[in-house]
Amino acid sequence: MVSGRSAADDARTGGYTVDEVARLTGATVRTIRWYQSEGLLPPPRRSGRVAVYDDEHVARLEAIRDLQAHGLTLTAIRRLLDQAPGHAASTALAFVKAAVAQTADEGTETISAEEGAARLGMAVDEVDPELVERMGMARVLEDGRWQVLVPSAFEAAAELARAGVPADKRVEVGQALHEHAQAMARAVVDLFVEHLWRPSDHHADDPEAWTALTEAVERLRPLATATVASFFGVALAREAEAAAERALASPSS
Repeated sequence: MVSGRSAADDARTGGYTVDEVARLTGATVRTIRWYQSEGLLPPPRRSGRVAVYDDEHVARLEAIRDLQAHGLTLTAIRRLLDQAPGHAASTALAFVKAAVAQTADEGTETISAEEGAARLGMAVDEVDPELVERMGMARVLEDGRWQVLVPSAFEAAAELARAGVPADKRVEVGQALHEHAQAMARAVVDLFVEHLWRPSDHHADDPEAWTALTEAVERLRPLATATVASFFGVALAREAEAAAERALASPSS
């Protein structure tokens, strides 16, 4: 070791100390070490007495953080890591992150259950939190608060409540929309898996193949979302036109 230099100085020339990784990723040192003990992070190399981390550790930590933010549990993330080839693990996680990331909906926030129910135009004891989660509108956190995932759905529910639409009818329509959205999403995902992912299975240990898949998902997601919105807009206009004709038709016609 060069005189006047520490092991931490040497670590910086070829990697990061645990404190630097913590600052880069926003994770605590304790969390980083716990992830290592749980197999979520590979062990760092050693430079003397200093643990040295690299860009792979940073990328994996960021992917774990983002996947947790999108609702994946550490158990699910560990299963993904166990199935991903070792040297492609971070790029595989980046692919999963792109796949599960929801289309941005401005105004996402965390609120109390009481406020969430109020926005839905209901009393808190009238709301089934499990139903709210199943419909993808919000995620119920461990402390009972709601993480609002689709603010626009909350605003629509509030508008319908102000217009006097009964709560049970709003729930019925919301469930119908959710079920059809799930069916459309399933069709798109099946298409992706069958024609983009499976043909690439033999490249599963190639980080570049995972990167290419990630880029494909990132390109296809907004296109799929825009296509569904366009189809729904056209269908809504047609249904509204037909309903208007029926409402305006004379009883004798």
